[in-house]
Amino acid sequence: MGLKQEIEDLRNRQIFIVKSTPATYAQGATQPILTVRQGPVLIQAIVEYADTIIAAATETQVLVGALGMDFAAVVIAAAAAGMSTVSPLDVDIAKVAPTLNSPLPSILGRPASLGVVAGPGQIINVTFTVADMGAAELYSLLVMYRKLTPLAYID
Repeated sequence: MGLKQEIEDLRNRQIFIVKSTPATYAQGATQPILTVRQGPVLIQAIVEYADTIIAAATETQVLVGALGMDFAAVVIAAAAAGMSTVSPLDVDIAKVAPTLNSPLPSILGRPASLGVVAGPGQIINVTFTVADMGAAELYSLLVMYRKLTPLAYID
């Protein structure tokens, strides 16, 4: 195997992290946040992130396609910017309320889980319920993943 191929193989084995554009969301709708493109990926973490203080009692539930990533919605109200909630990547496990530091995988998640395989075209959605976020309240998702094919990515 040549040097060029070795470098490409190393690049494809690395962990990638994508962050959605911080935005304000209204309750009552499932919002498409990110999309898997050009090949399957192995999602290893989904982190809900408060880019600003979130005072509203907004609750969220994360889905990859139609597959739930947590048992039930949790309030994402954050007393400080930078607070996060780690998705357990399992529909049977509840997620932990926002904090400034969370273990990965979620302390309630199954440590044996390698993640979730998502194919091209799968949308990472978030359902927002209970209360609208204020106009200055910003929320984003961070997704940690590995490519299963060289051209795959999430945006």
